[in-house]
Amino acid sequence: GCVPSRHLYQVLVDDRDRVLAGLNAQGIYPGVHYRDNTEYAVYREHAGVAPRAAAASASLISLPLHLHLSDDDVDRVARTLRDVVR
Repeated sequence: GCVPSRHLYQVLVDDRDRVLAGLNAQGIYPGVHYRDNTEYAVYREHAGVAPRAAAASASLISLPLHLHLSDDDVDRVARTLRDVVR
């Protein structure tokens, strides 16, 4: 009798900053919830090189996702993302 709450829906995009700006311009505000640990000073001197983590870090965004999104909201986010990445 309960509804699960998904809290992250992540996608990889080329040119993350351009995609974020394009979505923001349409009133859609994705997040960035993953950064390569080597980007943080506390880890930088102790971490090795992790090219796949760095590539994911530069390309990964989290789309808006919460219990109050309607089906129309989800369609709008998906449609707008598709248009922005074209």
